[in-house]
Amino acid sequence: MKKILGIIVLGLLWCNTAVALPKCIGNDTNNWTMCESTFKYVDGSIYIGEWMQSQHHGWGTSIGINGKKNSGQFKNEKFIKQ
Repeated sequence: MKKILGIIVLGLLWCNTAVALPKCIGNDTNNWTMCESTFKYVDGSIYIGEWMQSQHHGWGTSIGINGKKNSGQFKNEKFIKQ
């Protein structure tokens, strides 16, 4: 019984590894793809999260200049769901 329990626990630990995206390199968002970073726009709005092909894409948070916060999933620069 102890062996089976040990195998189950080790199996769960092995399967529970998280895959994190690398940090985006440089300041030019045109070069950011499949990475994560924080970017502050000229108007003061901020996006923190995943980037794909120079766009907000994946999980992230945007904070507008009025303080409005959207957290969840983005697709092609658009917030789609929490």
